[in-house]
Amino acid sequence: MTIQTFIQNLVIHPRPVQKQVLLGRRQTGRLGVRPMRITCLSGKVWLTRTGSLDDILLEAGDTYNNVQPGLVVAQAISAARVEITQGRSDSR
Repeated sequence: MTIQTFIQNLVIHPRPVQKQVLLGRRQTGRLGVRPMRITCLSGKVWLTRTGSLDDILLEAGDTYNNVQPGLVVAQAISAARVEITQGRSDSR
């Protein structure tokens, strides 16, 4: 692979950005404003997004794909750990 091809692949296929957020019981946190995939790794969280009338409840193992821009806020029903993935991901 040439350097030019490598650089083109980075631009066309950027790696997803992942981070984990820990929330104590009843703690609230802003998860972001861009489209993202949110996976509940443990506990139970309630999600809401600006511009949407629907709320989402995630338990351990559940995933929510937020495809619309807008601030996503989470509140832990019980202590929870969530993983946020932004960007392209072909692995899941």
